Amino acid sequence: MRYREIKGLGGDEVYKYTSSLSHDARISRFIAAVVKAHLGELARLGYIADVDVKTLTEAVERVSCNPPNEGYEDLWEAIEEAMLEASPQGAWFPLGRSRNDHVAAALRLYIAYTASNLALKLAEASRSFLSTATWDPMPGFTHGEVAYVLSWACITLAYSESLLEAAETLLYSAGLALSKSPLGAAAGAGSLAPINEEKIASHLGFKGVYASPYYAVASRAFLTLASSALGVACTEMSRIAEDLIQLHELRLIGLPSSHLATSSFMPHKENPVTLEILRATASECIVKSITPHVITGKLRYSYNLDLQEANRAYSEVLDAALKAAEILVSLASSIKPRRSRSLKILEEAKPYSAEEAERLSLEEGMPFRNAYSKIASQGIVSLWSPEKVFKARATGCSRRRIESKLVELEEHAEEVENKARAVTSTIEKLLPACRS
Repeated sequence: MRYREIKGLGGDEVYKYTSSLSHDARISRFIAAVVKAHLGELARLGYIADVDVKTLTEAVERVSCNPPNEGYEDLWEAIEEAMLEASPQGAWFPLGRSRNDHVAAALRLYIAYTASNLALKLAEASRSFLSTATWDPMPGFTHGEVAYVLSWACITLAYSESLLEAAETLLYSAGLALSKSPLGAAAGAGSLAPINEEKIASHLGFKGVYASPYYAVASRAFLTLASSALGVACTEMSRIAEDLIQLHELRLIGLPSSHLATSSFMPHKENPVTLEILRATASECIVKSITPHVITGKLRYSYNLDLQEANRAYSEVLDAALKAAEILVSLASSIKPRRSRSLKILEEAKPYSAEEAERLSLEEGMPFRNAYSKIASQGIVSLWSPEKVFKARATGCSRRRIESKLVELEEHAEEVENKARAVTSTIEKLLPACRS
């Protein structure tokens, strides 16, 4: 029986404008995990027999694996109707729970799972960049001008490190989502049913339970943090895309042909089209990542249907982030530095004034600003080369230091992957295995 029909309410506007079925389909397996955990708790309390739990669980999984797209306010309503059809014991399902605490719990599982999966993709992209690291010299830029000498290894190290920091941010948001269970809070004030909140939380992988039931169902801090983490990831991916586009335009790198298009009119062109799509998609992600903040920031601490729209907004941000990450993963391992082009630009620019000023300062005991002034006024031409710079540097992009950092980042990527897999594998064990 649909909730509104019990009260004698009619009309289709509620189903047309407020139904969450389209988004519930995305989180349907996480909903099933929460519903099954609640059924298990009702069985433990003696309200539903074990044989009936099996029948009801099968009904839950049928609906969650093939969610309806119309006719209900939400998937919980459809699940309850399916359980009632499967067994009269389905009428016990609403005891001790509400859509409010159940949707909050399912969302937390969904966000932890999706954030961890994206962290895995970023770690994969990080590894792919590291796999291309070579000591081919590359010009570095400040203010758009050739400023110093880098190596391709130093550049890939930057990309890798930025992606891994973004991945760690995502894993932090996953940890927050799993830190506290809202189950037992019901609509926001609790229930008369003696639900064991700690036990059901532990079963679903939560570390604890909320102190305030009012906050438990109304909070979306875990969602806004996760959305912000997606925005951070997309910001880094967008910057990498822009960097690669600029390096491609200068012909300092070679992009894989599968990521290049040409002009319909000018056949000589090689356009970095997938990177442009990555940049645009990441920008879309960044803009949308603030939407959950805007929606929830004006709400009091109680459940409102605005929260439902914040859930939908998170998924839109996630889609953009995943698309950007997929492009980056596909591209990263096939980029090649163009050594001859880099050497030509470095020979023309001769960006060694900082090294020469520091050499004078260190070897001749001259204060650095005096050495700087001498180089600036006399225009001394040094005998520096990229290889000499890499060998002489004590910090930053030096051969010795970068080689050790490449190993450290490879280990960091493995650590991130292990953390992310621990979250995803734990949650996957709770989800029904839907077969197409």
